[in-house]
Amino acid sequence: MATTPGTRQPWHVTTKLVVAVMVTLLILLGVMLGALLLGAPPLPPLATALGVALTGFVLAVAVYVDRRIIGPVVRLTRAARRLTAGNLDQTIHVDSLPEVNDLAAAFNDMAAQLREEMDALTVERNRVAVVLASMADGMVIVDRQMHVQRVNGAACRLLHVEEQGAVGQTLAAVVRDHELCGVLQAALKGGQPHTAIARLAPPASSRPGDAHEEPRYVRATGLPIPGGEHAADPAGLLVLQDVTELRRSEVIRREFVANVSHELRTPLASLKALAETLEEGALDDPPAAREFLGQMHVEVDSLAQLVQELLDLSRIESGQATLRPEAVPPAGLAMEAESRLRMQAERAGVVVAVETPEALPTVWADPLRVAQVLINLLHNAVKFTPAGGRVTLRVAPDPEGIRFTVADSGIGIAPGDIARIFERFYKVDRSRASGGTGLGLAIAKHIVQAHGGRVWAESPGEGLGTTFSFTLPLAPAPVQGAGEGGSEPGPDKKEDQRRVKVALVNA
Repeated sequence: MATTPGTRQPWHVTTKLVVAVMVTLLILLGVMLGALLLGAPPLPPLATALGVALTGFVLAVAVYVDRRIIGPVVRLTRAARRLTAGNLDQTIHVDSLPEVNDLAAAFNDMAAQLREEMDALTVERNRVAVVLASMADGMVIVDRQMHVQRVNGAACRLLHVEEQGAVGQTLAAVVRDHELCGVLQAALKGGQPHTAIARLAPPASSRPGDAHEEPRYVRATGLPIPGGEHAADPAGLLVLQDVTELRRSEVIRREFVANVSHELRTPLASLKALAETLEEGALDDPPAAREFLGQMHVEVDSLAQLVQELLDLSRIESGQATLRPEAVPPAGLAMEAESRLRMQAERAGVVVAVETPEALPTVWADPLRVAQVLINLLHNAVKFTPAGGRVTLRVAPDPEGIRFTVADSGIGIAPGDIARIFERFYKVDRSRASGGTGLGLAIAKHIVQAHGGRVWAESPGEGLGTTFSFTLPLAPAPVQGAGEGGSEPGPDKKEDQRRVKVALVNA
């Protein structure tokens, strides 16, 4: 029989009985030999026979007890030890006394019940693992010593850690933020949930100015886990909900209201001042009255432009705007936009050049909407480029179709403003003295996205110029036999020219 290291295996009962019988026989044989040697009369035959018979009976009883009682009990003991070691596939069959048979049946029932419970626990554990892995919120479970027991993928992404490296570490070493540690400690100390907003700094290896490495904000909630008295038992749960985009939306909403108020207040204040001046006697001076009326027209036109751009932006963001896509030569779009801004560029002393290769494929776009985007980008480039500067409009092939690029040698954009340049009413000019509504780039972004392209801005820094780029998809290949020369992009000319609704992506 195998023995467990560090324990003493007791003798088998049968072995003890056999040894006792052998000792008895040896003693009886010694007595008989001593009697012969001393000349004493031998034992009576009947006594000898009775001794041998008694010894045989004891031996038979030992064998019976071993096979019917001791053996099954030993097998049960071994099976119980294997069960304790984690081997739950234990089933024992014995043929013994009814009490021992009942014990074996109870053992088999216990093993089967343990198997069922362990299978249920395994299924439940797998379900919990799937739920934790699929949750958008970060989850960190710690024990009573504040060591991390479990962390899901969302928490790893927020905290910039690996799951294998985080498990077993202290919470402070994993989160690297005293506010998050304080949230969970307050929950454990008070015995109730505790919530706070915390700012997560980007990792030390991130580069300044990276949009994806900006500080993130999380709503941290600490929850005590009831039960458990051992140090390794789960004691607390830290839930991390990323609210960065929510906070950004709130900031944009507040700035939107403030900017709209500012843009409306300026022309309204001018109109009020002009109207009061006319009431105070300027109407009696025809030349002054005509000048004031002209200024009032300018302010009204500014208000009308602001309202129209707000309506356009609202329609685009809600998906109510429509496009008339068709196959358009990209070089023609660039040349037309340059011709419309030529006079303004000449007055500003800025040179506008168009660079486009020959034989470019056509793009699938609404020419009026794309012209709106190009004119807006060229207008901004001319406005923010000092006299003597240069603006270049390039058209070139791109893996995504055709890329339009407007590069200037103007005032440039600070790295911190690049990520927000396409927001509504956002202006690099903090004094807002440059004019305009601040909606042009937001509208341009949505128009480009509506065509299935993308738009972005780049600038080395302030005073180093700015480059705006956007892409448009290529027109579908013409179908043979569709109209004269097969120039139409689709099988049905009317279908290609109809007004189509487009799903526009909200910024």
